[in-house]
Amino acid sequence: MSHQGCHNAHPLSAAAGSATLRLAAAGSAQQAASAYAETLRHELNGVLARHGAAGIVHGHSSTFCLLLGIDGPVQAVPADTVKLGVAGELSTALHCGMLLHGVQLFHGAGFVSTAHGDTEFDRTIAAFDAVVPRLQSEGLL
Repeated sequence: MSHQGCHNAHPLSAAAGSATLRLAAAGSAQQAASAYAETLRHELNGVLARHGAAGIVHGHSSTFCLLLGIDGPVQAVPADTVKLGVAGELSTALHCGMLLHGVQLFHGAGFVSTAHGDTEFDRTIAAFDAVVPRLQSEGLL
């Protein structure tokens, strides 16, 4: 079967892939990212609680997902609502507000990797802490 692709059998791509697989084989990078994300989810939920804002920050492994304007355990939220995440005008305002503080979200969600450290963690928490009250004052949250 023929398969077309720009980097099929490209030596540099193959070498990078092999090196990445060797680094990932032990699982320590994945465990570190998962622990980092768990702490990040906890702190983001803390921001919502401090501001009295309805919302849930949830996720698995190295991801975090925001559900804003919703209270309770994520297991009690309808699946289609969880899948939608942050949408509409709230999504745009959240995205732009976080960008103003140097943090990129993907429709109210994100993921972490070994490239993320204390600086990125602190920046994300501080950005969310600044944006949540703005969303509240604008009547979006």
